[in-house]
Amino acid sequence: MQREYKTMSQANADLLDATCLQIKGALTPLTTFELYYYDETRFLEAVEEKIAQAPKLFENLPIVLSLEKFEGNGPEDEVQPVSETTALESLDFGLIKRQCAGLRLQLVAVRGARGVVAKNAKAAGLAVMTSQRSLAEATRIPAPDVEPVIEDKRLQPVFRPPTNETIVAPQLAPENDQQQSGAESEEPKTQAEPAEEAVPRNMIVTNPVRSGQQIYAKGGDLIVTAAVSAGAELLADGNIHVYGALRGRALAGVKGNQAARIFCHSLEAELVSIAGQYRISEDLQKTEWQKSCQIYLADGKMKIQALS
Repeated sequence: MQREYKTMSQANADLLDATCLQIKGALTPLTTFELYYYDETRFLEAVEEKIAQAPKLFENLPIVLSLEKFEGNGPEDEVQPVSETTALESLDFGLIKRQCAGLRLQLVAVRGARGVVAKNAKAAGLAVMTSQRSLAEATRIPAPDVEPVIEDKRLQPVFRPPTNETIVAPQLAPENDQQQSGAESEEPKTQAEPAEEAVPRNMIVTNPVRSGQQIYAKGGDLIVTAAVSAGAELLADGNIHVYGALRGRALAGVKGNQAARIFCHSLEAELVSIAGQYRISEDLQKTEWQKSCQIYLADGKMKIQALS
């Protein structure tokens, strides 16, 4: 009896010493509402219209409110313009959060908020997410005595296709050339490094993707040679290829690559998305439903084209 008591005590001690959680990094797609201006009535009407298209998709859905394209002025403000700063600082995040909750949406964060606007968002219990544009501007350091070059990031896709260039290993210098400078001898190495970085990390999945599974191809394409079940989720920084029926969700260019595409043998998806632009099943059934097709962006709009 005493021996059994000691065994149970040891088991309880091991249970107390074991950690109750583990923190891991995970890519979880969130639906974003891009706010151009705010009007209480029109905001409610716009969200209700979207929910009516797919009630099940939006039920208890976590939402991020993006202020990156906020202009401040609505149609009724043309006579008396309102500055963007004034309009942003006057946003009632508590009211917007209650409006979303009334429609069974969960407003969880705000993206692109700064200063007073960020403080107001935090006071309403919302997380503040730093936009990629703001982060790039904060970390960019121009070279000394050189005029900084303004680059249009929209013209530079995140995904870089594979190149046909051959990487040649640097040859050893002859003995009579050993007096060359170190900078000249290391030059071939510096030329080979960018070519190595340009090679994408593609992922190939040969087994069927079951409901509840999430597969993410970081830094390249995702290629699935089997069917994708309803409830499954495919994510890729580059393109998505499905050589079978696509019945789940497919999100290509998840880091903003607008040049990404989705290819599938049979379009039966719950949702498809490219660089944040998405269409749901109800919209897809009006186009190339259950057909072999490709999905891409043209002039900022999603296009679905049959494959011959």
